[in-house]
Amino acid sequence: MFSIKMMPTIDNVARKTQNIKDFEVVKIDATANDVEKYGIDIVEYPTILLFTRGDKKNPIEFRGERNEYVFNDFIRAYAT
Repeated sequence: MFSIKMMPTIDNVARKTQNIKDFEVVKIDATANDVEKYGIDIVEYPTILLFTRGDKKNPIEFRGERNEYVFNDFIRAYAT
């Protein structure tokens, strides 16, 4: 249920960042995809991870308050 409530926020962030070069918001259903084989540990839904260019094996997990403003700060801090 929590994931469903977060979808509008995630969609807004995706829309606002769609023109940033080399940046993409991707939603993956971890219940339907075998993400563990890639070393991704899902501990809650939604799990929000930022994969940086050149290091796809060590994502940065978002652990802040689940709102658009904090997401944007997280993106600015790590996606540059």
